[in-house]
Amino acid sequence: MAALSGAARSSVSLSLSDKGSNSIMNVEQLKGTGLNERRFMKPIMRPILQTVVVFIIIAGMTPCLGQGYKKLGVAGMKFLDIDANVRSAAMGGASSGLLDGAASMFQNPAGLVDIAGFGFSAGSNNWIADINQHCLGAAINLNKVGLGLIGGVLGASLRYMDNGDMIRTDYMHGEEGSYYEYPDPYRIEEWAAGLAYARRITDNFLFGGHVKYVVQDFGTVMVYDDIAQDTIPAANRLTPLALDVGTIFYTGVGDLRIAMVYRNFAEEVIYVRDKFELPIALQIGATMTVFRSGSGSHSLLMAADLTHPRDYAERINLGFEYRFGGFALRAGYKYDLRFQRGHDEEGLSAGIGLNLGSLLRLDYAYTMFGVFGSVQRFSIAFSS
Repeated sequence: MAALSGAARSSVSLSLSDKGSNSIMNVEQLKGTGLNERRFMKPIMRPILQTVVVFIIIAGMTPCLGQGYKKLGVAGMKFLDIDANVRSAAMGGASSGLLDGAASMFQNPAGLVDIAGFGFSAGSNNWIADINQHCLGAAINLNKVGLGLIGGVLGASLRYMDNGDMIRTDYMHGEEGSYYEYPDPYRIEEWAAGLAYARRITDNFLFGGHVKYVVQDFGTVMVYDDIAQDTIPAANRLTPLALDVGTIFYTGVGDLRIAMVYRNFAEEVIYVRDKFELPIALQIGATMTVFRSGSGSHSLLMAADLTHPRDYAERINLGFEYRFGGFALRAGYKYDLRFQRGHDEEGLSAGIGLNLGSLLRLDYAYTMFGVFGSVQRFSIAFSS
């Protein structure tokens, strides 16, 4: 019987070898052959287990991050926090895993890797209190300009805030509750220019960085000097460097990718006597196309990000994008973990995208903003 059993196993093994990749056997059949079925299951299970582990880690962090003492309103240069990517804004800021051409620089610079030739993006944001934000981004794949030895994608960005004319007032030292008004209106200068670089480290792992030169100027004001016992002029202008670093990892399960981005890392800065940090934030998320029709004309993409900001409660960003043909419908929501509610005044967001041929895309986003009404964003993007 033993010899017969051995012969049977040899026969089955020979049969499998002869049929090669075309043979199909279930696990029950393999058990009796003496073949190691784990050899067949490992390539399938590995990406699934990696994905499960990442989601367990994110889920485990969620209740911990939402508890305890939290500093609020301790960061400056908050214009860096405003979503400059229209597609991202429509999806509730769930954008760490989006590969969105030149506009990726404003969310996760690793997303620049998607650019095969040249990419350009220009957007405008009608922010609250009659403030406007304008953004430009351009990037080029270095392989297209004879720099294949370096490889990767190089990009440049500009973000500019138009705060309009403002009336300046100042405290009058020695007179409680008194202030005086400057005769002429003035404008706050706020902008950031940056250089970004991204490349594909492996087939599944993307990396990107974005260095920004940030400017904020409140003009020269009079401050009281304790040593001089008098008011003296003081310049309120800061020009720090800030760094964004991002990664995107494809798990091998469909197009599921796990992304992480660390934004606005910089040294502490100071205005006269007041020290503060930039709006540093860590964002971790998952993005996946959960449905695609056989023809590929219809698809549904879902994204979820966990954001840990320097100066506010942790929040979860949820976003959806449904595409049919060259048209896209988007929606998103931000939820604060600590306060167990929506994110301040910012509520639901929605938007649309329209591809004009294979090179040009128009995007629009609308966000409900409570007592401030609404925020609307527009952008145009080109890629080749």
